[in-house]
Amino acid sequence: MRPLDPRLLRYASATRGTLAAGALLALLQTATVIAFAWLVTDVVVRAIAGSRCRP
Repeated sequence: MRPLDPRLLRYASATRGTLAAGALLALLQTATVIAFAWLVTDVVVRAIAGSRCRP
């Protein structure tokens, strides 16, 4: 048994761009979720502290 099917190598180059785009979108989504969580945390902490707006 071969460790790698040679037929898969033909499809590897065709899907490389799609996989790269998916990885980039995943990184952007992760950054967005982290930024949103940070902003919500900031708003909640300021509300608890009694601050009305940012200086």
